[in-house]
Amino acid sequence: AARKALQIDPELAEAHTAIAHIHHYEWEWANAEQGFRRALEFNPGYPHAHSRYSQYLTSRGRLEEAVVEARRAEELDPLSVTMKWHLGNILEHCRRHDEAIRQLQETLELDPNYPWVHWTLGISYTNKSMFADAIASLEKAVALSKSPSFMAWLASAYAMSGNTVQARKLLGELMD
Repeated sequence: AARKALQIDPELAEAHTAIAHIHHYEWEWANAEQGFRRALEFNPGYPHAHSRYSQYLTSRGRLEEAVVEARRAEELDPLSVTMKWHLGNILEHCRRHDEAIRQLQETLELDPNYPWVHWTLGISYTNKSMFADAIASLEKAVALSKSPSFMAWLASAYAMSGNTVQARKLLGELMD
């Protein structure tokens, strides 16, 4: 669909972003980079291009560049829960836990029921050894989504907090 869109309009940033995102997940690094740059060349005000490009930059270990792109995405769409969460997620990947926590808490003010925010907040708290807060955030993420990945993180937080009984219980549920 994105290639067809480019046949109609070769400068469509949305299509370039979609194709670049696919290249990213296929580990076709040069094609991904080129696609994101083209998308931003054609529409520097497209927040999703900045957001997806920041994901790419993170996977390439270019963390400071990733933060710049994620911040730009949020600036372009400041009411988007996804853009705000994504910035918090990138900050967490950069191990800037306190900044990530502040960003994620601010994001929850827009939507307290966005499970990805609770999940990332739980990871941030876990990485700071704030296990009670981590467990509370991860329990909320699991309650909102039932994601096995979120459950695994919750089990990990329980284990790190010393509650191996609850960790094993959750792991049993995951195995079932």
